[in-house]
Amino acid sequence: GAIPDSLWAYQIIEPNTRYSDMKYGYSYMRSPWSTNPSPYISRYTYIDVTLPTCEHHYDTFNYEILSDYLNNIENHPHGNAHFSSGGVLGCDLLEPFVDDGIFPTIDDSYEFCHTIVLKTKFWYRDYMITVQKDCYVENNDFTDHENFNCGMVCDDSIEGKEAFYAILISYSSIYLTNTDDSTLEVLRQFICNGDFHKIITGDQFMSSSAADPAFWPIHPTLERLYHAKLMTSGFTSTAYPDGEKSCSYPKCYDYLTGEYGYYDSCCDGHYSYGKLFDYFSVSRESYIGLTNLEMYTATDPTSTDYSMSYVYDNFQWSHCADSADIDALLASSAD
Repeated sequence: GAIPDSLWAYQIIEPNTRYSDMKYGYSYMRSPWSTNPSPYISRYTYIDVTLPTCEHHYDTFNYEILSDYLNNIENHPHGNAHFSSGGVLGCDLLEPFVDDGIFPTIDDSYEFCHTIVLKTKFWYRDYMITVQKDCYVENNDFTDHENFNCGMVCDDSIEGKEAFYAILISYSSIYLTNTDDSTLEVLRQFICNGDFHKIITGDQFMSSSAADPAFWPIHPTLERLYHAKLMTSGFTSTAYPDGEKSCSYPKCYDYLTGEYGYYDSCCDGHYSYGKLFDYFSVSRESYIGLTNLEMYTATDPTSTDYSMSYVYDNFQWSHCADSADIDALLASSAD
């Protein structure tokens, strides 16, 4: 999975030497639910995902309501770039479940795999799952995932299982033959006690994506499009998407009450008043920095409160002239 050539060949991922309470997995500066053992920035293959196109950006620009714009931009214009460059290793470990009747087809098992590796963060954030500590790779052989020795620790309570099932159903039911409790428990056992930890995601799939040099053309491109939108046609509604549009998370864990259910806290961090967790204290009851709404205002180039230290030198998409003429769209929107 290491980058094999170019200026960034075999770029290392930093070890976690700062947060002793979060040394899960192989103790690298990756998401605490990551089981990637590689000491290098990792990229794997991904199936049936295309890179963002000029058409994706053109269509995104035409959204007139801010909340719709934000919901759309995280998918094809943005997410696919991370998916295609990050990728996944080890989805073949799910193929035997096709013969067991869990998945209708091989393709369904792979789609399930690609979906569920992204949703592990919800289990972690809701205390349903943690990764073992002090994991190791036999003989330091990173070429075969059979050498990876790690694993998950799950909440086996009745409430924990029900909440775990809720996430499985919410995000992956379309890939399953059925969603009865016995099927869901088979998958939970694979994730908690089986070889799920050997399914490895590339860094672009994780919060460590910024360590991959490929991250940096992705986000500025989207921000440049966003700035162009604000400075030309703008939005007919810029109301921050509080309420139902904040997120679509399923049943979650309320760490204040110790119970699972459907709460406003399921969308913590997504509301206008949301802030980052305090990463210095590693506390879920302490927050730091600007609210989302304050950040939105600070990054609006049409606002007198614009606080970024840069501006983009141009808003030209000449490479899109033959497919989706964004330059012409911007010119007409600015009139």
